[in-house]
Amino acid sequence: LLQRVPQVFRKAARIYLTATPDPIQDALLSVEGNEVLRKFSWPTDYSQFDLFFYQSQEDIVRFLQSLPNDEKVLIFVPSISSGEAMLRQIEKPCRLITARTKEREPDVWTGLLESQVLDRQIVLATSTIDAGVSIIDPNLNHIFCYGTDPAAVLQQVGRKRLRAGERLRLYVWSPSRQKL
Repeated sequence: LLQRVPQVFRKAARIYLTATPDPIQDALLSVEGNEVLRKFSWPTDYSQFDLFFYQSQEDIVRFLQSLPNDEKVLIFVPSISSGEAMLRQIEKPCRLITARTKEREPDVWTGLLESQVLDRQIVLATSTIDAGVSIIDPNLNHIFCYGTDPAAVLQQVGRKRLRAGERLRLYVWSPSRQKL
């Protein structure tokens, strides 16, 4: 898209919107050429998030055991294999969404995009859905992010579209000194 938009709309004014402007800015400059980019920033307000930290997959599994039935969780996993391993440990209805889901279960993928609601209480996902997928599910109360890259965490938590006054519990991986 970064290549095609400037080509097709060469003479048109363009507005790019992003929650992660710093990593994207260099890519935009490279495709926009000599055009002047004006960057508008709004104050960042994360008051809709209650922030928690976890250190291991076992912490997540323990949390899920006491999850009320009317609350949903989205867990970003670092790989398909780690997601599959976690699936085997969870005793509640859950699903793993990966790049394979688009190919092997197109109805599941299309259903998520169209309904914007999780079809299971617990959904594990790879970075397949960390950009461009919107979730408006009012029962999605918890998002677990794996990784320490702030831009990636913002993309992941941004999948949940929050309404005014709505709150979300965000769980961020806090690796031990040994893992760092």
